[in-house]
Amino acid sequence: MFAPASIPPRFRDAYARAERRLIHEVMVKSAWVVLFVSAITNGSVLIRGNSLIETDPAWGYGLRLPPLLVSIFALIMHYRRIPGFDWPLVMLRLISLSAMWSVFGTLVFAYDQGGDAFRMMMELSIVSIFCASLVSLRGLRGCLFPLFVPLSSFLGVMLYRGHPPAELLLNLLSFVSASSIAVLITHVLYRWRVSEFISRQQLNEMSTVDPLTGLMNRRAMAERLESERARYHRLSHSFAVILLDLDYFKRVNDEFGHQAGDRVLREIANRLKLHTRQQDCVARWGGEEFLVLLPDTEEQGAMTTAEKLRTALHEHPFEIGNRPPVSQTGSFGIAVYDGRESASRLIARADQALYMAKECGRNRVVVA
Repeated sequence: MFAPASIPPRFRDAYARAERRLIHEVMVKSAWVVLFVSAITNGSVLIRGNSLIETDPAWGYGLRLPPLLVSIFALIMHYRRIPGFDWPLVMLRLISLSAMWSVFGTLVFAYDQGGDAFRMMMELSIVSIFCASLVSLRGLRGCLFPLFVPLSSFLGVMLYRGHPPAELLLNLLSFVSASSIAVLITHVLYRWRVSEFISRQQLNEMSTVDPLTGLMNRRAMAERLESERARYHRLSHSFAVILLDLDYFKRVNDEFGHQAGDRVLREIANRLKLHTRQQDCVARWGGEEFLVLLPDTEEQGAMTTAEKLRTALHEHPFEIGNRPPVSQTGSFGIAVYDGRESASRLIARADQALYMAKECGRNRVVVA
């Protein structure tokens, strides 16, 4: 999925998910609008027995039916919940293209007919241009397929039919001007949407990420724990938490300074992320406390992970600049969700196990 270069790399996955949702939503709404307009247009032609614009019957059906059929097909795919990330974008482009095919194709005949028919189709074409550009969702790049391709094809057909370029440009001046304005507005809206997304993500990051370690903060982890509890009650998937407290960490700050302590905390955060799975969540729970959430994990799996983390701290001293490496250990408390307790009670049990690990000599793992 396309992501502009102005979006920081850490936000691009979130942008791709948000764009997929937006494209799907716009695709469904566009399909209903085009379906409704096509039904009215085709219905009025059937009632009158002829169209206001004189065309060959075959051309008439060939211009009116594609938007109707494409919209129906898109809605069927939506309501049947067809899997796949890319088809809503493809269908949105086809809806725009078929609608512009119908409008521009009819405009070719209206241009030759002149009079009220031409003026009516010009107004409809201008409205269609704005609609097609607004649903492109990707600024100038998004307008290429649904707008520029049918527009250039229309102008090519008009020139092929022998219309003088100067006369054609004069008669279609408002049409070309409207196209330029529509593309400009679309690009401005697109840049505004991207800027708003970045601002929203930065604000969310400030409220959910610990600024020193880059891990989730306590608030974000509390929300994640509640989500995991709800998931357990839906699917009965067990989960566990590991509460880690660094042993004698105050001595690092006292002997080497707070900057060295911050470096150790950042390196510990990196090691915790390195030795946990992608689906696991790691948070800075307090000053030198860290909490690890392990979805789909029983007691034995939690003990294995905790031992891996303990070893990663104990066996590899921490570099703090020009001074000798600092040895840092941690004590670990484990609690597995019992299916009934609150998140705070689960953390309290892990804290009790952590206290036992401290009492038993530190640098060890205890299960609640």
